[in-house]
Amino acid sequence: MVLFLCIMISLMICSFTTRKCVSISGVKVNHTLLFSAGFWYYLIFPIIVGETIPQVGGDLWENLYVGIPQSKVIAYVNSLIGLYVVFMLSDTLPVNKLKKGEYVFAKWTLQKWALLCLFCFLFMAYKYRMALFKGYTPSQGITSYVGPMSAIFLVGFTIYIIRSLKSRTGVFYRDFINVYLVGYLMMAVILMGLGGRLYVVTSIVSLVVIFSSYYKPIRLAKAVLLLITGLVVVGAIGLWRIGMDFFYHKWIAIDIIRKCLYIFFTSILFLKKLLHTYLRNTHSFIVFLYKFNSIGYFSLIKGILY
Repeated sequence: MVLFLCIMISLMICSFTTRKCVSISGVKVNHTLLFSAGFWYYLIFPIIVGETIPQVGGDLWENLYVGIPQSKVIAYVNSLIGLYVVFMLSDTLPVNKLKKGEYVFAKWTLQKWALLCLFCFLFMAYKYRMALFKGYTPSQGITSYVGPMSAIFLVGFTIYIIRSLKSRTGVFYRDFINVYLVGYLMMAVILMGLGGRLYVVTSIVSLVVIFSSYYKPIRLAKAVLLLITGLVVVGAIGLWRIGMDFFYHKWIAIDIIRKCLYIFFTSILFLKKLLHTYLRNTHSFIVFLYKFNSIGYFSLIKGILY
């Protein structure tokens, strides 16, 4: 029953996402595609793995998942189906476009903040250079630098986006290939060497969203190739950081699967210990949706983006 429900919601997600994001001209990477992909990968896919090949997650993960009563898993998957139905309804509702203001930044202002970000980032990189490209090495608990450096990187990336969008020549490469790109790439490489590849991937996804949504959709073949390449590269870097052979495709596939499984540990705890309290306090899924104002939240996102 659980596997059937997972297949049903997977087909629902695939059908809705294809209808909203795929056309003859190509694939549009927008909020619908990104939300649907994350929703399936982090919430549905671990259930499918647990019902079919739970041993992939290791002995601890398998034992914990097998210990969850089937009735609780069914209730959980049903609530996910309801939540995604709300997302589909919210995304389908006609929403008036929000009035957009135009923010003007002086050229020197952007340059000043860009240089400040780059200086601070390089200073911290030099200070913690011993951990650069060393993988998961013992650091005596000194890992606090990753957070501030990631924040500086995202600020610098935002400045790069603002400066590039000011050009708006209609050609993506003319707008985004500029001197700010050099600083962005420099910080991205260093941050990946320190273990912050998640933030780098987030910035790359943002560029893909801008390109496909505001310039032109990506051809389906190119989109699939880009997805596979991204998964392989990110998986290979993760394996390299733990000292494994990243040329072996089996380990890359297992690493991609295990990422969502380990994050799903918290969901296992929720299902084993807190689901009964959750259902008792919310009385019904409708009340849960009302309390968190899901329809208004999803509609607001659509209004902001379009």
